[in-house]
Amino acid sequence: MVDPLKQTPDVELDRDNWVNKIGRVRRDRGTTHGDFRDGAKFVQTVMRAAQAAPNWTGLSDVERECLHHIFQKIQRLVCGSSHLDHWVDIAGYAGIAADDMEKK
Repeated sequence: MVDPLKQTPDVELDRDNWVNKIGRVRRDRGTTHGDFRDGAKFVQTVMRAAQAAPNWTGLSDVERECLHHIFQKIQRLVCGSSHLDHWVDIAGYAGIAADDMEKK
């Protein structure tokens, strides 16, 4: 019988393994997403502009959150690198907002 609590090598939870894995992910994301500080500045600047726009309060929570995610994807395109995934995600979030509007 297999012990479900026994860890296998590919899911070993030791600290050094996770620290190394997190470091690799952060380096990889820096290539596709750009510098986090640059991205944060970009997204927050765009968010402040959107929140100051006349119709911001007229948007639903779903619409506002979709815009937030779209701004993040745009940030990845302009601060990181252009990947098909970013464009597909933008379309996906726009579709979520459209679907939500149709339900009203």
